[in-house]
Amino acid sequence: MPEQPTRPQILCVAFDAFGTVVEPIEPIAATYHRSGAKHGSRFTREEVGQRFRSAYRQCLTGLATSQDMEISFWRGAVATVFEDLTTLQQLDACFQELWCHFSQPAAWR
Repeated sequence: MPEQPTRPQILCVAFDAFGTVVEPIEPIAATYHRSGAKHGSRFTREEVGQRFRSAYRQCLTGLATSQDMEISFWRGAVATVFEDLTTLQQLDACFQELWCHFSQPAAWR
């Protein structure tokens, strides 16, 4: 009788929740635009939306992740979207506001 191939043991199943399992309550461009304007950005909501999509594609590199990699990824995306924020203080404040906003369950449905 031929030997049956063994199935590999599945150790983990991971899902990318963003845009599949959950989605933001408010459009991302609206949230980013409001935060950016508060911290000095002059981009329109439409420009912020276009810049976010471009920044997201640019920053997305590979499947590995960690807390530090996630922070670095999103900080890079925010910096790319809001290149008109001229001080590190403005950029850091905007990033922290967005990071805190999207870490709350109330931001998602």
